Amino acid sequence: MLDNINRITQESIIAIKTIKAYCKKEFEIEKFDKANKELKNTSQKTLSVNAFAMPVGQVANYTTMICIVYFGGVLYMQPDHAIMLEDIQTFLTYVMQLLATIMMFSNVLMAINRSTASFYRINEILDARSEIIDKADSNLKLENGNVSFKNVYFKYNNCADEYVLKNINFEIKNGEFIGIIGQTGSAKSTLISLIDRFYDASQGDITISDHDIKDYSLYELREGISISGQSPLLFKGTVLENLRWGNKNASMEEVIKACKIAQCYDFIINQLSDGFNTMISQGGTSVSGGQRQRLCIARALLKNPKILILDDSFSALDKITEAKVKQNLRNDLPNLTKIVISQKISAIKDADKIIVLDNGKITNIGTHEQLLKNDEIYADIDKLQQIGGSEDETK
Repeated sequence: MLDNINRITQESIIAIKTIKAYCKKEFEIEKFDKANKELKNTSQKTLSVNAFAMPVGQVANYTTMICIVYFGGVLYMQPDHAIMLEDIQTFLTYVMQLLATIMMFSNVLMAINRSTASFYRINEILDARSEIIDKADSNLKLENGNVSFKNVYFKYNNCADEYVLKNINFEIKNGEFIGIIGQTGSAKSTLISLIDRFYDASQGDITISDHDIKDYSLYELREGISISGQSPLLFKGTVLENLRWGNKNASMEEVIKACKIAQCYDFIINQLSDGFNTMISQGGTSVSGGQRQRLCIARALLKNPKILILDDSFSALDKITEAKVKQNLRNDLPNLTKIVISQKISAIKDADKIIVLDNGKITNIGTHEQLLKNDEIYADIDKLQQIGGSEDETK
């Protein structure tokens, strides 16, 4: 019940804007009050039992002591002195220690009962074992950004009825710009997660630099791959500290170069009060969504990877900034393999190859012009986005 209170409180703090926008303040207060009353009633019952047990235990203790003294005195007063005073005192001391131990043990039992729920939850975490086997003794390092998927199938926990990804086959050459597009739920992000071994493929082979990804240590594999995810995350600290999170030894010249490629240098210098020393709030809420995305792209570039994965990282960028970032990636980092997942065709239309996913399957691979002619799904997405873009421009 205390966990329920904490959950409701946490949700209310995180979703405070949504609660205000939907005028759900009273609803959340009622929900909290209900959970709080349940906790209060349970706590009162527990405390009542404890409050009753304490005096009962004390009465039992003192009653026992009185009985020992009384009957010991009776025996001592007999003509033959059936018991001596020191025997009464010794027996009384032993009994008092025994009763104190029983009282302490009862308190321990109550504490154990309260901690049982936490004990099981902590054990679940401690007993959890990763399904990803790390070949830590491997000396292999990523030499280039060649990526190959051969007959890859994947389903979560290997126990689902259907595969999330089915018969995935494609090759990416070092330095290529690859786009991945598909409808919501087509498993685009899941496909990318297999490259970084957040999951292992259920069937098939995935190779990077002509070596199976399972032959690399997890450290070397992930050291050679940078990902900027769907939800850009910044940590509490300065802008420079967040950027160097990708490479703590990066020089200022390298930081500035990465920022210029990601189109975030100008706003850092001109819009932030202390430039690179400006403090970022937890989660990066003190900067806009587009600024967060550009900072995260710069952070990913500072890692000097062989493969850069941008998972919907242009969603909050305007078309001009998006075009500049892509142009910079092409011109300044020609040997970097760039994989861009996007819902916007504008973000990937100039890619060397575009992979179209539908319900976990690849429907087609080709350039923008080829897919417009040969892939119905891609053509429909392009048509709908052109109509939407025209309406926006009209407005």
